[in-house]
Amino acid sequence: MELYRKSCDGGDMSGCSNLGVMYQLGEGVGKDLAKAVELYRKACDGGDMVGCSVLGFMYENGKGVGKDLA
Repeated sequence: MELYRKSCDGGDMSGCSNLGVMYQLGEGVGKDLAKAVELYRKACDGGDMVGCSVLGFMYENGKGVGKDLA
């Protein structure tokens, strides 16, 4: 978890996506869907397509955010 955080903070957007997965699933950290969404959004804004895809899933299913199909 700490290495993904360092990676994310250092500008590696795949690190942000991977850290988001950890928060989404509660692996190594407390489960926090809002934090996962925040990390996926950062990854997506930084050009990581995995982050964009998972962020879309979160909105589609209302996980950590209000459901928004648009």
